[in-house]
Amino acid sequence: METRLITPRADSPHTSSCIISAMSMYGVLQVLGTQALIFGGWSIIDAIGTKIILEALYKIPIARFQLKRPPPRTLAAKSHLETARILVALAYFLYCAGKMVLYMEPSAYKALEINITASDTTIKRRFRELAKMYHPDKVGEEHADVFRLLHEKYSLISDSDTRILYNMFGPRIALWERLSTQTEFIHNGFKELVYQHISMLLQQALGIILHLNRWNSRSMNVGSMWALLLQSCVFIFQVRMLTDEKWSTWLGYATGLAVFQAVSMITNMLFPCILLLQQCNISFDQLLTAGSWMHFRFARDPQPVLIESPDMLAKAHMLHTLRREPETLSEAREQINILVAAVKQLDESTKENSATESDS
Repeated sequence: METRLITPRADSPHTSSCIISAMSMYGVLQVLGTQALIFGGWSIIDAIGTKIILEALYKIPIARFQLKRPPPRTLAAKSHLETARILVALAYFLYCAGKMVLYMEPSAYKALEINITASDTTIKRRFRELAKMYHPDKVGEEHADVFRLLHEKYSLISDSDTRILYNMFGPRIALWERLSTQTEFIHNGFKELVYQHISMLLQQALGIILHLNRWNSRSMNVGSMWALLLQSCVFIFQVRMLTDEKWSTWLGYATGLAVFQAVSMITNMLFPCILLLQQCNISFDQLLTAGSWMHFRFARDPQPVLIESPDMLAKAHMLHTLRREPETLSEAREQINILVAAVKQLDESTKENSATESDS
């Protein structure tokens, strides 16, 4: 028979079903918001960000780091543009990560100024020290909120069973007022995690639909096989962290984060990570196909930026077209036409060589 961890309050308006319904509603809004970002906002960020970065690189006052501006509509200009797009995607990824860390709610351990791996005895001793320090009878009523906050944080990690639940699911357990046993808390926590991933799968499904209709954004391909595979790996990793005590212990020693904080960070960074990987995939493909180190010349370098001849441009376009996986019939026909033209040219070349050999 499991002991009750939190005494339920019958008059409370917050129930587990209400929270899950709110999460489902939030998931639908998140789907619409994310897709609006992908197919609208990100295009604006991409266009403006690349211009700002390129102008900054072209006008750096230090000649050692100032890039030479290539002529427009050349492969060198294209190489500079794709490099700037990678930097914009990386900057957006770092911005999302920094914003999430900056606005992350402090954990109970940080509020009590102790390490996440501290023993139960250390936690109790530290709470007593802080309670004496900030007790309203000693410091006045103006610090009553501090004392109340310390008591709320301590109540989440005051005993071993509640502390395990807090490490797994965070301060949300205080909202699950109709639950009492540890099994019920764990089931509800995993249910919320599953609902979060269902919400992300809805975003992936909408991305697949838009991709099939050729409305997909150039910079981010939610719904691709790699995005689904990445989400699957994230879900497995999160479940492993929640169920394996060794992983949670190692996480606490290595990063000072509780499991619920790491799970939340990974979930929130999934789509910015997909955006970064997709942009890098597109841009690196372009750079590897038609890019060259000679496209990047600094101001103090006496050699000019490489400008390709028309034959080199045609060859680069042909290689880029053949490297791409065709997604429409027109793209497949274009690849077939290039291959047919290459075969005809090779056949004519072979015939000319044969005629020359026979004449000789």
